[in-house]
Amino acid sequence: MLPNDTAADGARSIVIFSGLTSAGTHGAAALFTSGADLQSLEERFHREGLTSWPKSYQVVVRCRASDDAQLLSYTYETHDILTR
Repeated sequence: MLPNDTAADGARSIVIFSGLTSAGTHGAAALFTSGADLQSLEERFHREGLTSWPKSYQVVVRCRASDDAQLLSYTYETHDILTR
């Protein structure tokens, strides 16, 4: 998640999904479209003393894929806050 410096109101962000395989990218997108996973991520941020979502951060998602590269499961692995 990166801030969008070109947005006039500063209220927009840039989301980048990247994976080693399509299953990795799929797993990252699945995490960011899951209400429960986003709530869990927000709770992690709160435990680090943040009162709102950081402006810029990275999340690592561990994915398991089938032999034909289909996503079987994904789990949050870690995150890094780049800009509070």
